[in-house]
Amino acid sequence: MPHFFKKKNFVKRVVRYGIVWAFGAIILVGFMPEYSYAFESDNSQVQQCIQDICGADTSVAQSASGDGPLQKIIPQNIKEDFETQVTPILSEIVDQDLKTAQMTLDFWKELKAEKSLPPLTDNQKILLFFNLFVRLDWDGLSNAYEYDENQNLNLNRNKALPLLSSFTAEKAELIIKIFNAWYGDDKIKRANSLDGKTFEQAIRFLAGGKEYLPWFVDRLLEKNKVIEQAFGMYLVDATDLKILEKIKKDTQLTPYEKTTFLRVTAKILRVNTLAAMEHPVRNFILQFSLSWNDLFENKKLDEEIKTIESQIVKKKNTIKSEAVEFCHKKAYSFIASSPSALRVRQMEKLTQQVLKSAQEVLPKYFLGQTLETAQNSLKEITFHFPDNYGTAIDKLQTYIKSKNSSLRGKVEYFEKGDFDLKIKLLLISLINRSSDEDDLVEMILPDTFKTCNSLQPPSLSDSAIPTSPPSIDMSWQSTMWPGYGANILAHEIGHVIYHATNDGEALTSVRQCNKDQHSQIYGNQAINDGRHDDEDWADTFSLSVQKHLDPKGFVRNKNFACLLLPVSEKTKNPIDNVSLVEDLTESHSSSLFRLLKIESETRGLPASCKSLPQLQGKDLKSCSQ
Repeated sequence: MPHFFKKKNFVKRVVRYGIVWAFGAIILVGFMPEYSYAFESDNSQVQQCIQDICGADTSVAQSASGDGPLQKIIPQNIKEDFETQVTPILSEIVDQDLKTAQMTLDFWKELKAEKSLPPLTDNQKILLFFNLFVRLDWDGLSNAYEYDENQNLNLNRNKALPLLSSFTAEKAELIIKIFNAWYGDDKIKRANSLDGKTFEQAIRFLAGGKEYLPWFVDRLLEKNKVIEQAFGMYLVDATDLKILEKIKKDTQLTPYEKTTFLRVTAKILRVNTLAAMEHPVRNFILQFSLSWNDLFENKKLDEEIKTIESQIVKKKNTIKSEAVEFCHKKAYSFIASSPSALRVRQMEKLTQQVLKSAQEVLPKYFLGQTLETAQNSLKEITFHFPDNYGTAIDKLQTYIKSKNSSLRGKVEYFEKGDFDLKIKLLLISLINRSSDEDDLVEMILPDTFKTCNSLQPPSLSDSAIPTSPPSIDMSWQSTMWPGYGANILAHEIGHVIYHATNDGEALTSVRQCNKDQHSQIYGNQAINDGRHDDEDWADTFSLSVQKHLDPKGFVRNKNFACLLLPVSEKTKNPIDNVSLVEDLTESHSSSLFRLLKIESETRGLPASCKSLPQLQGKDLKSCSQ
């Protein structure tokens, strides 16, 4: 059942950020409903079950936020470095964005007053179209989404046409064609499918392997040049470019650098599609025969601009302070999520303990040559840990300096750019602005919002790259809280073993046991086609290591699935719609399923969990040795 469109303003926000995040970030990617099997149950029962297992542990993901405990233990010298090295640049970013906001509004008025404007160029029409497209009634249109036989997202023509009655019949048909052509395009599907892939999975998928990365990065930068010429958009800033060049040389990458590569790749692939001269989506858009009147007579856009103008006047004395405070909190969260050098050393020591236990557990699952292969794979693993406070300050400063330079360049383009470039900058800016009066920074200063919001510490980013030699990246949460980190690390080691042993070919009994667990809970709706095999094995292996670890050194029975549950930033509690779900698009079992699996095999399920309709009268069988 589709479960994506639940909250009142969610679709509007996803369309604005998913369809066109600054036009140069993520076009038309967002509002993809997922089909999944969900069990209906009293959510209060689910919440009680989670509370009895996790207690306050689900709030760990928010612990680096403005009111989180990690902010309180940042050393004084780091705070002083932050104030001298970071805060002034954040203030300058806000100043540059305020200039851009005012220049955008001034240029808009100038254009509206102009009697004879030149005809729009084709690339200007593309940008204008997305100004109209992002302001469609996506709340209503969500009822017209469906998947075709190839699992491509489509707008159902019969359902969508009545919702597009403000357009001529011809233009309404074109909107449907554009939407469907976009989601049916192989390049777009490749870009969209990067979401959720590890770096290693992505480079195999995109380039065929690491050895082809230099070629792929060069092609990527060529596409970026085409985009710059067509739309005046600069998708790769100086920081991103350094990362791409580093990737070409195959040097050791940090988790942030890997994430940046995926982000930059996805947005270039999407936007380049619109710059390609013969692409169906581009041709459909140009058939709209758009003119300046379509821009100036759009009532929704006009209302949004008036709202922004009034807010700038109304909040002229507080805009900057509010924006700087917003950025300050996000940047401080970034620092707070960086462990101390001592904490990193402690995690390095724990890593060796976990690795030793993993080696000792292996004979329970493997024999002979397969056992030897698994043992050797563990000896080859390289481990990477998060940056400590000092390194994090340096990287933060480099990042925001780069973003500030980009913003300064945008101001210069508005001041000195030719007419065509200023038009493109205006249209991109209008696409990007939110009309949500509840969020002043996002509405008036979108570049500030994006830059600072991206500093929010990531959710669990632990990952294994099971190539030869394999490597494992540890997240800040795993490093800060070894009670979780030990078990998450064992999970990642499980992935290395799985791939080293020919995708776990020798794990027939474990695979079957894990599938039986799914069948116990989901019955005939269980997904047992093999998509969960790797992840379920990693959970099972982690449980075996947990049982084997010496409990004297570290708390060993922390349920790391507590950290996987989606949590409200405001309440610090799991969001209301947490449920047991089999997701057709995920290689992981659902977070709640994993929570119950881990708990049942360690401390045993509390009564509140056993009373869930899916578990009544059932004992989950154990799969770990």
